[in-house]
Amino acid sequence: MTGPERARLKTREKEKAMRRFATVLAVATILVGAAVAPASAAKPIESTFEFTVEEWNPCTDSIHEVVFSFHVREIVQQKQSVFVIHYVTVTSDGFIGKGREIGVERDGFVSSTFSDKMTNTASGQKISTSGRFLLRDGEVKLSSFDKRCVRG
Repeated sequence: MTGPERARLKTREKEKAMRRFATVLAVATILVGAAVAPASAAKPIESTFEFTVEEWNPCTDSIHEVVFSFHVREIVQQKQSVFVIHYVTVTSDGFIGKGREIGVERDGFVSSTFSDKMTNTASGQKISTSGRFLLRDGEVKLSSFDKRCVRG
């Protein structure tokens, strides 16, 4: 395999890993929507769940397994739902972190933003991820996504 072929393969693997990460947060967003209470509900709906996925590590340029532990809080008011998802991340290569997603669902349209930070205390490496999701009638669209090694 030539150098350019290896570079294209690495780029494709990174793109796949980023899509997997985007899918995890999108699934969390969809699950929030599935738990919607009647529009008259004023009390927040809370739930927790875990999700595991393989994703790209920008500090090591390799794939690692990430376990997301989500805590969802949703408030349904009239025709819209507002949710906040706090999550903790633990990776197979020693990164630990936390993040938050905030979103609004109304008339089949969901808009949410997320950000998280992970640190490997042994190596001092840090990963920062942020983005914005748009979902329309169950179709996931990613309007922005940024994942980078901020120290390493």
